[in-house]
Amino acid sequence: MKITSYKDREGQTLYKFNIYLGKDPLTGKEIRTNRQGFTSKKQAQIEYARLKKRGIKSISTHTINDIYKQWLPLYETTVKYTSLTRVKGIFKNHILPYLGNKKIDKITTPTVQKLINQKSKILVDFKLVNMYLNILYKFAINQGYTDFNPCTNIIYPTNNTKPKKEEIEYWTKDELKEFLEKAKIELTTMWYLFFRISTYTGLRKGEILALTWKDIDFKNKTLTVNKNLSKTKESKKAITSPKTKSSYRTISIDKDTLNNLKQWHTEQSETGIVNIKQYIFTTQSGDLINLNSPRKRFEKVIKKYKLRKIKLHSLRHTHASLCFEAGMTIKDVQHRLGHSTANTTMNIYVHVTKSQEEKSAEKFQKFMLT
Repeated sequence: MKITSYKDREGQTLYKFNIYLGKDPLTGKEIRTNRQGFTSKKQAQIEYARLKKRGIKSISTHTINDIYKQWLPLYETTVKYTSLTRVKGIFKNHILPYLGNKKIDKITTPTVQKLINQKSKILVDFKLVNMYLNILYKFAINQGYTDFNPCTNIIYPTNNTKPKKEEIEYWTKDELKEFLEKAKIELTTMWYLFFRISTYTGLRKGEILALTWKDIDFKNKTLTVNKNLSKTKESKKAITSPKTKSSYRTISIDKDTLNNLKQWHTEQSETGIVNIKQYIFTTQSGDLINLNSPRKRFEKVIKKYKLRKIKLHSLRHTHASLCFEAGMTIKDVQHRLGHSTANTTMNIYVHVTKSQEEKSAEKFQKFMLT
C-alpha cells in the first residue's frame, strides 16, 4: 500500500494513492485507479482497503449525471411539484456543475466535504446539498452501481460568514388595518375576502384557494383546512393534500369574517357561475384561481396606496405576530398556522417579542423623562 502526500493550491497537505484492482475479464487488461483529496492518511487507508476488498467490482462507468437521470423520474412520483422544483434547483445549481461528470466511484468523502464547506459560505440551507446527494447515492447503492456512500460522514461546518436567514417580515396592526381598508375599496368582494381570510386566519395561499363552502361551519364559526391548490409539473392547477399532516386543521373564525363569507356566498350564487365543486374562490367561468393572481392584487393595492412593501406570504407572519400581541400561546398559534413543529412559530415569536421589548424600553425612557 503506497499512500503519498501532496499539497493543494492552498498549501493544505492531502493524501492520494494508486491501486491495482485486477484484470478486466473481457480484455485481460490490468485495471488501476487513482484516489486523492484525503485530508488524513487514515482516510486514504480506509478507502484503499475498501477498494482492495471489492477489486474490479468497485469500478463504475456511471457518472453522477447518469444516476441523476435514472433517479429523477422515480423521485418525481413521490413528491409534490413544488418540492420537486426545489430539488431540481439544488442539483442544477449546486451539485451537477461540480460533480455531474465524475464517476460515482471516484467521488470520496473529502470530495463531498470540500463541496459542503464551499456551499456553507454562500447558502443558508447548505445541508440540503448533502441531503439530496445522499439520497442519490442510496439509490445508486440499491441499483448495484456502487457500494460506497461518500455523504454519510460529512461534518457540517459552523461558518460565521454564511448568509443569515431573511428577516421575518410582518405588518403592524395599524398597517394591516390600512391595507384592508384600501383593499375593500380597490378590490372585488371575492378578493377582499381572500385577504381577510389570509390576515385573520394565517392560511397559506394554496389553502385559501382550495377552500369549498363545505369547509366553512357557519354555526360553529370554524374553518377546516383539508386540501391545497398546487401547480403540477405541466404548470396546471391541481387540488392536492395539505403541505404536512399538521396542515390538516380546524380553526375558529371571527364574526366579521363570517359575515364577509356570507356576503360573498350570496353574490356568488347570484352571478350564475357554474361551480359544481362549490369552491369559494373561482374565476368568472368557474375555474380555480391561478396561484399568482393573489400576489398581483396584493401588489396592486400596495403600489397604488404607497403602503410598506412586504411579501404576500408575510401576511401569515403578520397574523402570527398579531396573535402573539393579542396574548395567544405558542401552541395556539402553531395549530392555527399549521406548523409541523414549534420551531417556525418560535422564530416569529422571538422576533415579535424582541421588537416589543425594544418598544417597551423606549416607553420606559419617555416615562422617566416626563
